[in-house]
Amino acid sequence: IDFDDYLTNGKGMVRFKAQVTVPRSVTSDRTYTRENETTVQVTDLGVTVRYAVNKTLALVTKLSDGSPVPNAKVYLYNGYDGTTSIDDVINGGQYFAEGVTNSEGLAIIEYEPTKGAQWFAQRYFKEAILVATEDDCVTFYPTSHYTNRNGVGNRYPEYALDQEEMVFMFTDRGLYKPGETVTFRGIDRTKQLGTFTPYTGNATITIKDNSWRYATVYTTIETTTSQSGGFYGSFTLPEDIEPGTYVIEYERNGSNSTHREYFTIAYFERLKFQTSIEMPQTQIIAGDPISANLKASYLAGGVLSSASYDAYWNKESWYFSTEDLAFKGYKFGPVNSYDSRTFINEESGSLNAEGFARLSCETAENSIKGVPYRYRVSANVTDASNQMISTSGAVVVHPASFYLGLSKAVGAGYAKKGEQLDFNYKLALTDGTEVKNLSSVAGNNKKLNITLEKEEWNYVQQQGINGNVYTRYEKEIVEEYSTTVSLNNSGKFSITPQGVGYYTLRISTTDSSNREVITEFYFFSTGSTKSYVMGSSATDIKLTPDQNQYNPGDTATLLLESPLPKGNYLITVEREGIFTEELRYIDSNVTTIDIPIARNYLPVCYVSVSSYSVRTEEPSHEFGETDLDKPKGYYGVTALHVNPMVKAFSIDIESEKLAYKPGEEATLKVRATKGGQPLANAEITLMAVDRGVLDLIDYHVPNPIDFFYK
Repeated sequence: IDFDDYLTNGKGMVRFKAQVTVPRSVTSDRTYTRENETTVQVTDLGVTVRYAVNKTLALVTKLSDGSPVPNAKVYLYNGYDGTTSIDDVINGGQYFAEGVTNSEGLAIIEYEPTKGAQWFAQRYFKEAILVATEDDCVTFYPTSHYTNRNGVGNRYPEYALDQEEMVFMFTDRGLYKPGETVTFRGIDRTKQLGTFTPYTGNATITIKDNSWRYATVYTTIETTTSQSGGFYGSFTLPEDIEPGTYVIEYERNGSNSTHREYFTIAYFERLKFQTSIEMPQTQIIAGDPISANLKASYLAGGVLSSASYDAYWNKESWYFSTEDLAFKGYKFGPVNSYDSRTFINEESGSLNAEGFARLSCETAENSIKGVPYRYRVSANVTDASNQMISTSGAVVVHPASFYLGLSKAVGAGYAKKGEQLDFNYKLALTDGTEVKNLSSVAGNNKKLNITLEKEEWNYVQQQGINGNVYTRYEKEIVEEYSTTVSLNNSGKFSITPQGVGYYTLRISTTDSSNREVITEFYFFSTGSTKSYVMGSSATDIKLTPDQNQYNPGDTATLLLESPLPKGNYLITVEREGIFTEELRYIDSNVTTIDIPIARNYLPVCYVSVSSYSVRTEEPSHEFGETDLDKPKGYYGVTALHVNPMVKAFSIDIESEKLAYKPGEEATLKVRATKGGQPLANAEITLMAVDRGVLDLIDYHVPNPIDFFYK
C-alpha cells in the first residue's frame, strides 16, 4: 500500500481496517465476518513520558537525530476507544491537560492531584499522549517503563491519594494465665502522601478468641483517642478461659477497617532464676585462649548453686568498627569477609556453691586473613525443678594487634577513569583508638603494601558434543598497579585507575608478631567503554546507590550504567507523585548522578531515569526483518531509603532505688529528649511487668518507627 496519498508532506496517521470472512469451524459451511484495524504513524517525533497524579512530563525529540523539539503542543487524554486524531483530541476537547515543550523539548504539565486521581480512576481508561507541531503529530501510549524488573512495585496513580489507616498496638507482655489482667496500648494514625495524621475520635475495642467464624466475644471497650492518636486500657481474663491464641480488635467508629493484636493464654510456670555469661574484657588475638564466667541467680535474690549446665562454642566471621570520631569515614578489613558459623566444642558440668562455672575455649588462626572472628558460647542451665534457661555471650577475636583504616577517596563519589584518587590511612588499636606508638605494634620492616586490581570478564567459547558450542564469561583479576611505602601511624597515598569497571584497592602490612593486617576498598571506575553490564533487558539502565540508607540533607550518588554511549536523560524523583524532574545530557555510558535527599522523601523515594536511542544510519532491513536500528526507549529505576529515626526521640528512666521490697511504692523519673534537648508534650507509656514472664518468651515491646515506616 502506497501511503503517499494519505499523508501530508510525508507525515501523518493512516488507519488501516481489514475485514475477512472465515468459516465458523473446519467442517462448517457457515461463515462469520471478522474485523481488525490498526493505526500506522509516519512521524519524526519521539516521545518519552513519565506521568503521575500531580504532573506529566513529556520529552519530545526527533527520531532522526534526537534533537529537542521546542514549542510542541502536548495533550494528555483518555485513549481507551482508540482515538488518535487531532480533531477528536484537540478540537473535540477530549484531553485532560495540555502543555508546551520548552527549548529542551520538555513539557511539564501540572494539575491538581485530586483532579488527577479522579481522571486516572475512570472505569474505561487508557492514558495516552498526543504531540502536535506545525507539520507533524504523534500519539503515544506510555506503557513501556517496567519498574518490577528493577525490584520496584507500582500502583496506578488513582491510588496515590488514598488514605490508609495504620494502627500500632501491643500488650504489656504477650503471655497470660486465665484470670490475669491484660494491658494494651495503641497509636492510630492516617497515612496520606507519606504524611501521618493522628486520628482523634471514638473507637471500639473487642476482645475475642481467634476463631475464623462465630468467635466468642469476652469484652468490649469504648475508648477515645488522644491528640496524638493514642489509646490504652486493660481487661481481666475469665478464670475458666481456655488456653490458646486470642485477639484484640480495634475499629474506629464509622470505619469498616479492623486492626488486630494477638496474645496467648497458657498454663505456665514463670521463670524463677536468671543466667548470664561474662566474657573477657581484655584484647584477644587469634591464638589466645578465651575464658568466660557462667553465673545463675534467683530472681527473688540469692545464687543458684549445684545446677547442671551444658555449653557450646562456635565461631563466625565478624567485623571491626569504632566510634572514635578520628576514624569517621574509614573502613577496615577485606572486602570478601564472610565465613559461616562453625562449631568448635562443647562442655558440661555443675555450678559451684557460688552459682558460678568457668567456661573456656582455644582460638586458632582466623580462616580468612585480616578478618576478625566472633567466638560465641551458648549455655543451658537447669535447676532442681527441671526449669531450663539459656544464655549466651560473645567476644571478638582479632586477627592482629591493630587494624588498617582506609578512608574513601577524598572528594566522595565514584571514581573516574584516568583521574587520580587520593586516600588516607590510619592505624587503629583493637579497642578502637588511634595507634600512638608505632614501634609497639608494627613489624620490623614497617612497610605498607598497596595493590590495585581490576576485574576483567573474558568471553569464553567451548566446543561440546554434537557440535554444540557453549559460551560463558570468566572473571579474571588483573593487577594494574602495586607499590610499597613506609608505614606510619597515619598517611596518604594516591592511585589512578586506567580503565572502566570494578576495582579492588588493597593495603596490607604485618604486626610485631608477623600477623597480617589487611584492608580493602571495592569501587567502580566510571567513563566511556565499549563493554556494558547488561540488566534483565537490553533497554535497562542500571542504577546503583552509593549507600543503603541516607539522612535528610544528604546527597545520594548513583552509579548509572547505560547501553547508550551518550544521550539525554530525563531524571525524576518519585513516590506518590513526581517530586522533581531534571533533563541532563550525559556523554558517557557509565557515570554518576547526584540526588539531594529532602525530608519529605522519608522513608523511601524512587529515582527514575528515562532516555532514548536514535538511528545511526538509513534503514536497510527488508520487509519482515527486525529493524535493529529502530529508535528505542531506555529506562531504569532504583529506591533510595531514608533513615526514619529522624522521627524518633529518646526516653531515659531513672528510679530512686535499685531494689524494692514487696508492697513498696517505686518512684520513677521519665525524661524525653530529641537531639539532646528536652521534648515537651510527648505522650509516654510506662509499664511495670514481671520479668519472670517476659524472659519466658523473650518478649519486647515493638518499635513504632519500624511499624509506621516499614
